Amino acid sequence: MEPELDTNQVIDNLNAILEAESLEWFATRTTHLWLLDLIEFR
Repeated sequence: MEPELDTNQVIDNLNAILEAESLEWFATRTTHLWLLDLIEFR
C-alpha cells in the first residue's frame, strides 16, 4: 500500500514557492522601473 500524499502540504509548498518567486520578480521589476525613472529625470 502506497503512502498517501498529503495534498495540502504539497499545495502549501507550491504556494510558498510561487509567492517567493513573484515577490522576487516584483522587487526586481520595481527596482528596474525606479532606476529608469531616476535616469530619465536626472
